[in-house]
Amino acid sequence: VVIGGALAVLAAGILVAVAWPHADPTPAVVEIPPPPPVPAPSVAPPTPPAPADPPPVKPGPTAETVAAHDPPATPTPPVKPQGTGKVVPQVKPVANTGPATVVVTATHEGKLSWAWLDVDGMRQGATPKRLTLEPGPHTLQLSRDGFRTVTRSVSVAAGEDKKLSVPMEAQ
Repeated sequence: VVIGGALAVLAAGILVAVAWPHADPTPAVVEIPPPPPVPAPSVAPPTPPAPADPPPVKPGPTAETVAAHDPPATPTPPVKPQGTGKVVPQVKPVANTGPATVVVTATHEGKLSWAWLDVDGMRQGATPKRLTLEPGPHTLQLSRDGFRTVTRSVSVAAGEDKKLSVPMEAQ
């Protein structure tokens, strides 16, 4: 069968078109319609579950329960401020408790240097070093090759902040 300058052959159920040499060299333009629009989903998105009820709120501390657990302040004799005619009790704050902080540095010829630091016989690393120490007396030992070992005794109070600069001497 010849169709518009081309030969169409039906072979094994497949239509094959063969162009003749004298066929029109301009390719045919075929318009392909756009695909149909995708319909919107008919199912609404799921709604998130309602949040669970929060746990019941426990009553907070009251002045009575806090006062029952706080250590008593150290009372001092009442003072009568001048000109008021009223007696006002004074309360001293409770002493600071807890560890002390000591910053240890080593110097050589007036300049910041370094040394190995032992506190109460335990190696703590190299200086400069920030230490957290329990209140009371402690022995600090600074050492470094080529320098004399230096031993210092230091006593710290609870909550105290101390700085200790130790000069190192070359051997």
